[in-house]
Amino acid sequence: MYLALVGITAGFWIVWPEFVEGWSRLCMGCFVGTLVVVAASLLTRMRLKYLAAIEQLETLEKVV
Repeated sequence: MYLALVGITAGFWIVWPEFVEGWSRLCMGCFVGTLVVVAASLLTRMRLKYLAAIEQLETLEKVV
């Protein structure tokens, strides 16, 4: 839910100049903003898991 709210906020600022022209651009901007936030969140999560796995392997090598 947090990601959706951030995406809507990002989309709102992306399409503010076109807000007067209609809701379709606003909805598309919100959708694109949400996708960007979700992609960034997933990539960050994947990177943190990757770094944690590397650290765990290094710890196991020191023990052995």
